[in-house]
Parts: sequence; C-alpha cells; structure tokens
Amino acid sequence: TQSRSSAASDVYKRQGFMRDVLDRNFKRAVNIREGAAAKAHLNVGTGHAPFLYFSEPYDVVEIDAYRIDCHSTVTFRTPEGTERDLLLDRLWLIAVVEGASAAILSYLVVYRSEVTKEDVIKVVRDAITKKWHPIELTVDGLNYPPDAGLPSGIIERAYGALWSVTKLDGALAHLAQPVHENLRKGLGFVINWGAVAHFERRDSVERTFCLLYTSDAADDLLCV
Repeated sequence: TQSRSSAASDVYKRQGFMRDVLDRNFKRAVNIREGAAAKAHLNVGTGHAPFLYFSEPYDVVEIDAYRIDCHSTVTFRTPEGTERDLLLDRLWLIAVVEGASAAILSYLVVYRSEVTKEDVIKVVRDAITKKWHPIELTVDGLNYPPDAGLPSGIIERAYGALWSVTKLDGALAHLAQPVHENLRKGLGFVINWGAVAHFERRDSVERTFCLLYTSDAADDLLCV
C-alpha cells in the first residue's frame, strides 16, 4: 500500500510539473501541440486594444466564403423552359456581414466548385443596391419570425447605405486585383485583407457561418 501511495504521489508531482511547464510556456506549447484554431485564439483576449477599431454601424463589413461539401442534385430551369438536373459535390455561400450588428446585408449561393470575381462583385453590389423582400417559403413549418429580414428591406436608411471599410478573407486574395479595380475604385471604401487561417480578424462573418454549421443550441456555444 505504501509503495502504491508513493508511486501515485510521484505521478501527481510529474503531472503538476508538466502543467507548470506548459503554463509558463503557453504560447510556445500551443504553437507546437495544437492546430490552426487554437493558434488563432492566442490573438484574442490579450487585453490589448485592436489597431483597427470600429464602433458605429456601417463602419465596416466583413466578406467571406463558406464551403459546403455535399453530394446533391439541383434542378435548374433552362431558357427553353425545360428542367435539368445538375449533380453537385460542393456549394459556396458568400455573405456580406455588417460588423457592429453582425446583420447579414446580402448573400449568394454559388453552384460551382470555386468562387469567382463576378460572385464577389455581385454580392457586394446586392448589399448596396438590392432591396430585400421576403421570398415564398416552401418548407412546411418554416416561417419568418416577426420583423425578420435583411436590413435593406426593414430599415429605410439601410437601403443603399455604403460602408467605410471592407474586410475580406485572405483566402480570396487571388481575387484581389479584380475586386480592387471593380469595387474599391467604384465605391470608394477601404479594403482590409485578412491573414489566411486567422478567423479572429473577421469574427462577425465567421460566427455567422459557425451558427449555420451547428445543429443545436448547445453547439451554438462553440461560436461565441
């Protein structure tokens, strides 16, 4: 019994020593042992004020594309009036999200394997020039909550409003030149390109995608 007690004590001491080593070298331990999500979390909750600070509505919007891997069939109607079934293994959801409120200003579902410059340009233009109207819902039991909708359709001054800064996902950097030529020069906002794999730089749009991905209220806590 004494031998077992001594062995257990040694194990406890070693565990305590290792915890102390990890605590004293926390950042290094995370970079060595953990993945991209944990590394990104190192940059939040530091107590340091962000270099770019936005507090008013339409100071900044965030744009990102969310990939949905799937095996599905979508029926399209051709110009001739016939229907054609298209087999898909991937969808993309592009969203423009207002930074202060996390309200979705516009969105676009892309039925292709990759996002193009035309897709990004369209979703930005829709956020400014397209007024939202409720669509006919065909799923049984699915209804709009009271006063729900995109800002352009329920807030008069939001329709046609232009923001100051656009935060774009670094993964869309290959579209930088077309977006710069067609949007920044035409609309006048500033573009801030986020670093790849650093979701904390675009927390509003990333949390929106996280809520779409999770299936219940308990999972929603992962998005906070």
